[in-house]
Amino acid sequence: MSIQSPTDSDERFTVQQVAFDDYEKAILEITRPMMRSLADPRSEGWLQAFDLALVRFPAPFGATIAHAIAIALR
Repeated sequence: MSIQSPTDSDERFTVQQVAFDDYEKAILEITRPMMRSLADPRSEGWLQAFDLALVRFPAPFGATIAHAIAIALR
């Protein structure tokens, strides 16, 4: 996954190069399949996103976080 710098369209960074903490990386990991689900609903990426959230965060926070991400992406 690369993140494009807003100031220089030719400069790219990988997630490993950016100073994200474990929580932020987990949120990105959960968000990615949700976005895939929006682009291709047949992929059912939202199911993978909820599964990832339940693995990365203890109950009941995983489902709550995945739900909040889904709402934010609407």
